[in-house]
Amino acid sequence: MSDTNTSNPRDNLRSNTPEVQKYELLTAYIDNELRDSKEIQEIEAGIKKDPDLHNRYLFEKLTKQRLRSSKNNSGAPQYLRQNVENDIANYMKLASAKHERTVNQTSVSLNPKKHNYDDPKSNLKRYFMLGTAVFVLLIISAFAINFFIKKSPALASNILVAVSRNVF
Repeated sequence: MSDTNTSNPRDNLRSNTPEVQKYELLTAYIDNELRDSKEIQEIEAGIKKDPDLHNRYLFEKLTKQRLRSSKNNSGAPQYLRQNVENDIANYMKLASAKHERTVNQTSVSLNPKKHNYDDPKSNLKRYFMLGTAVFVLLIISAFAINFFIKKSPALASNILVAVSRNVF
């Protein structure tokens, strides 16, 4: 159990051991990621000589093939996968278009900023300012009416409560 050279590289405590490097080169060889002809020849010779490496090569290669073939046999129907792919593509187009717009807006800083009336935040701010102005005008008019009612004795006798009592 304390053997440091097991067949599984994850069991090794040190990741720089030659055993781990050999398996990393093997997976890179299977994925066609090796560019150095010397490394390719080393791996091919190791596969021919070492039965453990040969078995590992076959296992990794079959696992990779099985994963590729099972990817096409997923449980989702074809139309659903197509819709999801189309939605992702559309989202990516929109995201890149928004990114391009923001880049263009920040790069052209000499142009005056135009007001965007379609922006909901902008509309909210406008409505808030309008509501505030109307509220202030109502308060000012209430004080003005109160002032004129108290100043004029003819209007003072016609208080709203007294008039309503006479009506009802």
